[in-house]
Amino acid sequence: MSGTSCTVSGTHTIDHLCTLDWSGYDATIAKGAKLTTATGNAYSISAGSLTVLGTLQAVEGSIDVTTTGDFAVQVSSNSAAAVDIKQGGSFDATVGGNATLAGKVFDASGTGGVDGGSIAIDADGSITVSQTVDASGGGEWAYGGSIDLTGASITTTGLLKAIGTQDGDGGEVNLTATGACNVNGAINVSSSGEWAWGGAITVDCGSLSTSSAWDTSGGTEGVGGDIDVTTSGAATSTSSSSWTCTAGGGGDGCWVTVSGGGDVTIGGDINASATGTDASGGAITIGSSAGDVTVGATSLLQADVGSGGWTNGTIDIGPACNVEIDGVLDTRTSGVGGGNNSVSYRNSFDGTAATLRADDSPDGNTIHCPCVDANADLVCDTPLACAVAPSTSGGTYQPAPTLAPMLLTACP
Repeated sequence: MSGTSCTVSGTHTIDHLCTLDWSGYDATIAKGAKLTTATGNAYSISAGSLTVLGTLQAVEGSIDVTTTGDFAVQVSSNSAAAVDIKQGGSFDATVGGNATLAGKVFDASGTGGVDGGSIAIDADGSITVSQTVDASGGGEWAYGGSIDLTGASITTTGLLKAIGTQDGDGGEVNLTATGACNVNGAINVSSSGEWAWGGAITVDCGSLSTSSAWDTSGGTEGVGGDIDVTTSGAATSTSSSSWTCTAGGGGDGCWVTVSGGGDVTIGGDINASATGTDASGGAITIGSSAGDVTVGATSLLQADVGSGGWTNGTIDIGPACNVEIDGVLDTRTSGVGGGNNSVSYRNSFDGTAATLRADDSPDGNTIHCPCVDANADLVCDTPLACAVAPSTSGGTYQPAPTLAPMLLTACP
């Protein structure tokens, strides 16, 4: 230890509940170095900043890190650092600066029927993830754990996973940021087996941009897990993104909700369908409080069921200022019923390139337009009529859409 920095070399076994206090120092766990403890034990590290080029380990145990500055897990001379809390351990970091996860693996996975552990990082600055972060269970009835990232902004290119195995439910991934979330690494909280339920993905950010695959699928008789996105600004999924939360057998599809404060653009696929006898399709809801919603030309949104299923699901687009659908909304399986698509717009709807497939009922495809309210008394005039008619000519609608004028708040 010298000046304001200290470096740890070699392997050191830390006593249970010991705190390594390097407050005010820039601490480095050197390449090849390891801080470990007996199985099931816990230790803490406090530092001005902490850079891990070696290994932090607490199998079945826990590690708590507190820094006033940055925290980083990084590659050094082609040797990747690691955080090893396998067999359901926990890692909790409170970071005063930026957090960078760029090592080999951040591992809280389980084996032999052990549930995944928990990983939580709360940073005042940005969080960048380019390595795999794993809180999956392993073996029979092993549940996925949890990954919680909270920061000023979040950027991911590495895989985040909390998978459930052999009838264990999937875990959860939660991303929270006041600023932008750029999620370009895959997220997998799916489950396998017969009765397992898929996990949950929750994103609450200033804005979202994603080009990756998200998976919350359930088991053959289980239920697909939920995907919940909330942004104060724009939310965008590119054409290379895919969100899957299906269920097989007699299971049910999931709920996918996107609530944007700005423009919402869905460029990829969303699959909330289910298969098998007694299965039910899921529900997809995409809206914006102050912006537009666009479903791109390459997008397929599904909430249907297979032949012999119990009921199809629902897809709701809007309310939004302007809605444009160039892709496909599908809640139709012949002979099953129950599926419906609805569109709600405040200013305009462009469905001239849309394909909407729903159940053959009067409200299978419903378009909610802003009603005429000539005296602005917040009551629709009679007879009901659209203040702004939708544009649907050239689109494919099965069945033909039903217009349903309603009072919709004006765009800000």
